[in-house]
Amino acid sequence: MNKYDYFYDESDLGNYPPKPEVQNAPKGLVNISLNFVFYILIYLFLFQGDLKLLSAVLMVMFVHEFGHFFWMRKFNYKESRLFFIPFMNLFISSTSNEQITLKEKLFLLFSGPIPGIFFGIIMLYFGNKNSHESLIQLGWIFLVWNLINLIPLDTLDGGALAECLSNGNDYTIKLITTIVTTCLVVVYALLSKSFLTLIIPVFLLMRLRSLKHLHEIRYKLDNKGINWRTSFLLLNNKQYWMLRKEMSDEIEPNIFANSDSSITKEILNTFVNRQIKSVLLNGPYIDISKRGITLTIVFWLLAFIGDRKSTRLNSSHIPLSRMPSS
Repeated sequence: MNKYDYFYDESDLGNYPPKPEVQNAPKGLVNISLNFVFYILIYLFLFQGDLKLLSAVLMVMFVHEFGHFFWMRKFNYKESRLFFIPFMNLFISSTSNEQITLKEKLFLLFSGPIPGIFFGIIMLYFGNKNSHESLIQLGWIFLVWNLINLIPLDTLDGGALAECLSNGNDYTIKLITTIVTTCLVVVYALLSKSFLTLIIPVFLLMRLRSLKHLHEIRYKLDNKGINWRTSFLLLNNKQYWMLRKEMSDEIEPNIFANSDSSITKEILNTFVNRQIKSVLLNGPYIDISKRGITLTIVFWLLAFIGDRKSTRLNSSHIPLSRMPSS
Protein backbone atom coordinates (compact mmCIF):
# COMPACT_ATOMS: atom_id res chain seq x y z
CA MET A 1 0.00 0.00 0.00
CA ASN A 2 1.34 3.39 -1.02
CA LYS A 3 1.42 6.01 1.73
CA TYR A 4 -0.08 8.54 -0.69
CA ASP A 5 -3.11 6.36 -1.59
CA TYR A 6 -5.61 8.44 0.40
CA PHE A 7 -4.07 11.65 -0.88
CA TYR A 8 -4.90 10.58 -4.45
CA ASP A 9 -8.21 8.87 -3.62
CA GLU A 10 -10.99 10.93 -5.26
CA SER A 11 -13.96 8.98 -3.88
CA ASP A 12 -14.70 11.75 -1.35
CA LEU A 13 -13.55 14.66 -3.50
CA GLY A 14 -17.05 16.21 -3.45
CA ASN A 15 -16.84 16.74 0.33
CA TYR A 16 -14.27 19.51 -0.07
CA PRO A 17 -14.93 23.14 -1.11
CA PRO A 18 -13.10 24.62 -4.10
CA LYS A 19 -9.57 25.71 -3.41
CA PRO A 20 -9.06 29.50 -3.52
CA GLU A 21 -7.60 30.80 -6.75
CA VAL A 22 -4.01 31.92 -6.83
CA GLN A 23 -3.69 35.68 -6.93
CA ASN A 24 -1.04 36.85 -9.38
CA ALA A 25 1.76 38.81 -7.81
CA PRO A 26 1.51 42.55 -8.50
CA LYS A 27 3.56 43.81 -11.40
CA GLY A 28 6.47 46.04 -10.58
CA LEU A 29 9.60 45.64 -8.49
CA VAL A 30 10.24 42.28 -6.92
CA ASN A 31 11.35 41.60 -3.37
CA ILE A 32 15.03 42.18 -2.75
CA SER A 33 16.72 40.25 0.04
CA LEU A 34 20.11 38.58 -0.09
CA ASN A 35 20.71 39.80 -3.66
CA PHE A 36 20.38 43.43 -2.57
CA VAL A 37 22.94 43.08 0.21
CA PHE A 38 25.28 40.97 -1.92
CA TYR A 39 25.51 43.40 -4.83
CA ILE A 40 25.69 46.50 -2.68
CA LEU A 41 28.63 44.87 -0.90
CA ILE A 42 30.28 44.13 -4.24
CA TYR A 43 29.84 47.74 -5.33
CA LEU A 44 31.12 49.26 -2.08
CA PHE A 45 34.00 46.97 -1.18
CA LEU A 46 35.20 45.35 -4.40
CA PHE A 47 34.58 47.79 -7.23
CA GLN A 48 35.93 50.76 -5.24
CA GLY A 49 34.15 53.15 -7.58
CA ASP A 50 35.53 51.48 -10.69
CA LEU A 51 32.69 52.11 -13.14
CA LYS A 52 34.43 50.11 -15.88
CA LEU A 53 34.56 47.00 -13.70
CA LEU A 54 31.01 47.57 -12.48
CA SER A 55 29.77 47.86 -16.06
CA ALA A 56 31.50 44.59 -16.93
CA VAL A 57 29.79 42.76 -14.04
CA LEU A 58 26.39 44.21 -14.95
CA MET A 59 26.88 43.03 -18.54
CA VAL A 60 27.76 39.52 -17.33
CA MET A 61 24.63 39.52 -15.14
CA PHE A 62 22.51 40.64 -18.08
CA VAL A 63 23.84 37.92 -20.41
CA HIS A 64 23.27 35.28 -17.72
CA GLU A 65 19.69 36.27 -16.92
CA PHE A 66 18.79 36.93 -20.54
CA GLY A 67 19.70 33.31 -21.30
CA HIS A 68 17.03 32.19 -18.82
CA PHE A 69 14.55 34.78 -20.07
CA PHE A 70 14.98 33.90 -23.75
CA TRP A 71 14.17 30.23 -23.24
CA MET A 72 11.30 31.00 -20.89
CA ARG A 73 9.75 32.88 -23.79
CA LYS A 74 10.51 29.98 -26.11
CA PHE A 75 8.79 27.56 -23.71
CA ASN A 76 5.72 29.84 -23.57
CA TYR A 77 6.00 30.98 -19.98
CA LYS A 78 3.21 33.44 -19.34
CA GLU A 79 3.97 37.05 -18.47
CA SER A 80 7.74 36.56 -18.57
CA ARG A 81 9.40 39.81 -17.58
CA LEU A 82 13.04 40.77 -17.16
CA PHE A 83 13.76 43.47 -14.59
CA PHE A 84 17.03 45.36 -14.66
CA ILE A 85 17.89 47.17 -11.43
CA PRO A 86 21.27 48.93 -11.53
CA PHE A 87 23.70 48.10 -8.71
CA MET A 88 21.48 45.24 -7.56
CA ASN A 89 20.54 42.40 -9.86
CA LEU A 90 18.50 41.19 -12.76
CA PHE A 91 15.25 39.51 -11.87
CA ILE A 92 13.03 37.29 -13.96
CA SER A 93 9.33 37.11 -13.20
CA SER A 94 7.25 34.48 -14.95
CA THR A 95 4.34 32.13 -14.54
CA SER A 96 3.46 28.91 -16.28
CA ASN A 97 0.04 27.32 -16.55
CA GLU A 98 1.48 23.93 -17.48
CA GLN A 99 3.83 21.54 -15.74
CA ILE A 100 7.25 21.92 -17.28
CA THR A 101 9.19 18.81 -18.31
CA LEU A 102 12.55 17.94 -16.77
CA LYS A 103 14.28 18.45 -20.14
CA GLU A 104 12.84 21.98 -20.36
CA LYS A 105 13.70 22.72 -16.72
CA LEU A 106 17.31 21.63 -17.17
CA PHE A 107 17.58 23.59 -20.39
CA LEU A 108 16.29 26.71 -18.63
CA LEU A 109 18.69 26.32 -15.71
CA PHE A 110 21.76 25.67 -17.87
CA SER A 111 20.85 28.48 -20.29
CA GLY A 112 22.21 31.02 -17.80
CA PRO A 113 25.66 29.73 -16.77
CA ILE A 114 26.67 27.67 -19.83
CA PRO A 115 26.62 30.60 -22.33
CA GLY A 116 28.56 32.63 -19.75
CA ILE A 117 31.21 29.92 -19.51
CA PHE A 118 31.41 29.75 -23.31
CA PHE A 119 31.78 33.54 -23.66
CA GLY A 120 34.36 33.58 -20.87
CA ILE A 121 36.52 30.92 -22.52
CA ILE A 122 36.34 32.70 -25.91
CA MET A 123 37.27 36.05 -24.36
CA LEU A 124 40.15 34.55 -22.42
CA TYR A 125 41.45 32.83 -25.56
CA PHE A 126 41.44 35.97 -27.70
CA GLY A 127 42.50 38.17 -24.77
CA ASN A 128 45.57 36.05 -24.12
CA LYS A 129 46.31 35.71 -27.83
CA ASN A 130 46.27 39.50 -28.32
CA SER A 131 47.48 40.48 -24.82
CA HIS A 132 44.26 42.43 -24.31
CA GLU A 133 44.02 42.98 -20.55
CA SER A 134 40.43 44.28 -20.53
CA LEU A 135 39.17 41.32 -22.56
CA ILE A 136 40.97 38.91 -20.23
CA GLN A 137 39.40 40.58 -17.22
CA LEU A 138 35.92 40.41 -18.76
CA GLY A 139 36.39 36.73 -19.60
CA TRP A 140 37.55 36.06 -16.06
CA ILE A 141 34.43 37.74 -14.65
CA PHE A 142 32.19 35.70 -16.98
CA LEU A 143 33.79 32.48 -15.73
CA VAL A 144 33.74 33.30 -12.02
CA TRP A 145 30.20 34.64 -12.04
CA ASN A 146 28.85 31.52 -13.71
CA LEU A 147 31.03 29.27 -11.57
CA ILE A 148 29.30 30.74 -8.53
CA ASN A 149 25.90 30.08 -10.08
CA LEU A 150 26.73 26.40 -10.57
CA ILE A 151 27.30 25.91 -6.83
CA PRO A 152 24.33 24.04 -5.29
CA LEU A 153 23.32 26.84 -2.94
CA ASP A 154 19.62 27.30 -2.38
CA THR A 155 19.25 30.65 -4.16
CA LEU A 156 21.44 29.85 -7.18
CA ASP A 157 20.97 27.89 -10.41
CA GLY A 158 23.03 25.08 -8.89
CA GLY A 159 20.54 24.80 -6.04
CA ALA A 160 17.64 24.51 -8.47
CA LEU A 161 19.59 21.88 -10.44
CA ALA A 162 20.17 19.83 -7.29
CA GLU A 163 16.50 20.07 -6.37
CA CYS A 164 15.04 18.95 -9.69
CA LEU A 165 17.64 16.22 -10.33
CA SER A 166 17.12 14.74 -6.85
CA ASN A 167 13.32 15.16 -6.90
CA GLY A 168 13.51 17.34 -3.81
CA ASN A 169 15.88 15.11 -1.84
CA ASP A 170 18.63 17.72 -1.87
CA TYR A 171 18.55 18.99 1.72
CA THR A 172 21.85 17.32 2.68
CA ILE A 173 23.57 18.67 -0.44
CA LYS A 174 22.44 22.23 0.23
CA LEU A 175 23.22 21.92 3.95
CA ILE A 176 26.82 20.85 3.33
CA THR A 177 27.35 23.38 0.53
CA THR A 178 25.99 26.28 2.60
CA ILE A 179 28.15 25.38 5.61
CA VAL A 180 31.29 24.99 3.46
CA THR A 181 30.61 28.27 1.60
CA THR A 182 29.99 30.08 4.88
CA CYS A 183 33.29 28.81 6.31
CA LEU A 184 35.22 29.81 3.18
CA VAL A 185 33.77 33.34 3.21
CA VAL A 186 34.58 33.70 6.92
CA VAL A 187 38.18 32.55 6.33
CA TYR A 188 38.49 34.98 3.39
CA ALA A 189 37.09 37.85 5.47
CA LEU A 190 39.55 37.17 8.32
CA LEU A 191 42.59 36.73 6.09
CA SER A 192 41.82 39.80 3.98
CA LYS A 193 40.53 41.78 6.99
CA SER A 194 37.36 42.55 5.02
CA PHE A 195 35.20 42.18 8.10
CA LEU A 196 32.11 43.73 6.56
CA THR A 197 32.08 40.77 4.16
CA LEU A 198 30.93 38.73 7.17
CA ILE A 199 27.44 40.01 6.42
CA ILE A 200 27.28 37.43 3.62
CA PRO A 201 27.71 34.40 5.95
CA VAL A 202 25.03 35.88 8.22
CA PHE A 203 22.55 35.86 5.36
CA LEU A 204 23.68 32.40 4.27
CA LEU A 205 23.01 31.09 7.78
CA MET A 206 19.61 32.78 7.79
CA ARG A 207 18.84 31.04 4.52
CA LEU A 208 20.08 27.76 6.01
CA ARG A 209 17.61 28.20 8.87
CA SER A 210 14.77 28.66 6.37
CA LEU A 211 15.96 25.61 4.44
CA LYS A 212 15.93 23.51 7.63
CA HIS A 213 12.42 24.71 8.44
CA LEU A 214 11.22 23.77 4.95
CA HIS A 215 12.79 20.32 5.32
CA GLU A 216 10.95 19.81 8.62
CA ILE A 217 7.59 20.79 7.08
CA ARG A 218 8.09 18.43 4.13
CA TYR A 219 9.11 15.62 6.48
CA LYS A 220 5.92 16.18 8.48
CA LEU A 221 3.77 16.13 5.33
CA ASP A 222 5.42 12.90 4.17
CA ASN A 223 4.56 11.24 7.47
CA LYS A 224 0.94 12.36 7.04
CA GLY A 225 0.77 10.79 3.56
CA ILE A 226 0.70 14.12 1.73
CA ASN A 227 2.78 14.34 -1.42
CA TRP A 228 4.52 17.70 -1.64
CA ARG A 229 6.34 16.74 -4.86
CA THR A 230 3.74 18.40 -7.04
CA SER A 231 2.61 21.87 -8.13
CA PHE A 232 -0.17 24.09 -6.85
CA LEU A 233 -1.96 23.92 -10.20
CA LEU A 234 -2.15 20.12 -10.04
CA LEU A 235 -3.68 20.01 -6.54
CA ASN A 236 -7.36 19.06 -6.54
CA ASN A 237 -9.72 20.45 -3.89
CA LYS A 238 -9.19 17.56 -1.47
CA GLN A 239 -5.40 17.66 -1.74
CA TYR A 240 -5.36 21.42 -1.25
CA TRP A 241 -7.42 21.33 1.96
CA MET A 242 -5.50 18.36 3.33
CA LEU A 243 -2.26 20.26 2.77
CA ARG A 244 -3.66 23.47 4.22
CA LYS A 245 -4.92 21.70 7.35
CA GLU A 246 -1.56 20.10 8.07
CA MET A 247 0.21 23.42 7.51
CA SER A 248 -2.27 25.53 9.48
CA ASP A 249 0.13 26.00 12.41
CA GLU A 250 2.77 27.26 10.01
CA ILE A 251 0.89 29.60 7.74
CA GLU A 252 -2.33 31.00 9.23
CA PRO A 253 -1.71 34.11 11.35
CA ASN A 254 -3.87 34.44 14.47
CA ILE A 255 -4.78 37.98 13.46
CA PHE A 256 -7.02 36.56 10.72
CA ALA A 257 -8.48 33.68 12.73
CA ASN A 258 -11.80 35.21 13.88
CA SER A 259 -12.46 37.61 11.04
CA ASP A 260 -15.45 37.29 8.72
CA SER A 261 -14.41 40.15 6.45
CA SER A 262 -14.35 39.08 2.80
CA ILE A 263 -11.37 41.36 2.19
CA THR A 264 -9.50 39.85 5.14
CA LYS A 265 -10.27 36.32 3.94
CA GLU A 266 -9.00 37.19 0.47
CA ILE A 267 -5.77 38.52 1.96
CA LEU A 268 -5.48 35.39 4.10
CA ASN A 269 -6.06 33.08 1.13
CA THR A 270 -3.44 34.93 -0.90
CA PHE A 271 -0.95 34.65 1.94
CA VAL A 272 -1.72 30.97 2.59
CA ASN A 273 -1.53 30.03 -1.08
CA ARG A 274 1.89 31.62 -1.41
CA GLN A 275 3.10 29.72 1.64
CA ILE A 276 1.75 26.45 0.28
CA LYS A 277 3.41 27.07 -3.10
CA SER A 278 6.73 27.67 -1.32
CA VAL A 279 6.52 24.20 0.27
CA LEU A 280 5.51 22.33 -2.88
CA LEU A 281 8.36 21.12 -5.06
CA ASN A 282 6.57 22.15 -8.25
CA GLY A 283 8.82 19.62 -9.85
CA PRO A 284 9.04 19.05 -13.58
CA TYR A 285 7.46 16.12 -15.36
CA ILE A 286 10.17 13.44 -15.51
CA ASP A 287 10.83 12.72 -19.18
CA ILE A 288 14.49 11.69 -18.79
CA SER A 289 15.78 8.21 -17.89
CA LYS A 290 18.03 7.58 -14.89
CA ARG A 291 20.93 7.30 -17.32
CA GLY A 292 20.05 10.70 -18.76
CA ILE A 293 19.93 12.21 -15.26
CA THR A 294 23.34 10.68 -14.48
CA LEU A 295 24.81 12.13 -17.69
CA THR A 296 23.32 15.52 -16.81
CA ILE A 297 25.01 15.43 -13.40
CA VAL A 298 28.32 14.51 -15.06
CA PHE A 299 27.87 17.42 -17.52
CA TRP A 300 27.15 19.76 -14.59
CA LEU A 301 30.29 18.66 -12.75
CA LEU A 302 32.43 18.95 -15.90
CA ALA A 303 31.11 22.46 -16.55
CA PHE A 304 31.86 23.43 -12.97
CA ILE A 305 35.34 21.88 -12.98
CA GLY A 306 36.17 23.30 -16.41
CA ASP A 307 35.06 26.75 -15.32
CA ARG A 308 37.14 26.54 -12.15
CA LYS A 309 40.22 25.28 -14.02
CA SER A 310 40.00 28.07 -16.59
CA THR A 311 39.65 30.62 -13.80
CA ARG A 312 42.73 29.32 -12.01
CA LEU A 313 44.83 29.27 -15.18
CA ASN A 314 43.96 32.83 -16.13
CA SER A 315 43.68 34.56 -12.74
CA SER A 316 47.33 35.62 -12.92
CA HIS A 317 46.43 38.11 -15.63
CA ILE A 318 44.21 40.15 -13.29
CA PRO A 319 45.63 42.47 -10.65
CA LEU A 320 44.74 41.00 -7.23
CA SER A 321 43.39 44.31 -5.99
CA ARG A 322 40.79 44.25 -8.77
CA MET A 323 39.67 40.64 -8.41
CA PRO A 324 36.14 40.06 -7.09
CA SER A 325 35.84 37.38 -4.44
CA SER A 326 34.09 34.09 -5.15
